[in-house]
Amino acid sequence: MVVIYASFTTPVNPPGAMPMLSHAQLWQRKVRYPQEFLPVVASCDVQSEAVDPDNEGVLVVNRTIVIKEGQGPPGRQGGTMKEMIRSYEPTK
Repeated sequence: MVVIYASFTTPVNPPGAMPMLSHAQLWQRKVRYPQEFLPVVASCDVQSEAVDPDNEGVLVVNRTIVIKEGQGPPGRQGGTMKEMIRSYEPTK
């Protein structure tokens, strides 16, 4: 299994933006619509989501993302990737 950590900063709730997203809404949106937060992602299709039975409060989402042509990690530019996302409750 390959583990890729991606980081990108984008403004959230800029002046005049409607609707304003809460912290919880933002994290839910990042899991389901990563293309709004990661410029290399063209689209996302969520196959399943469920609460982890062993870790209450941890949402597990299985999704397929499409990476834009010419973007992505070396040797893996463009194409699709299947991901399992574990969304933990905020700790701070």
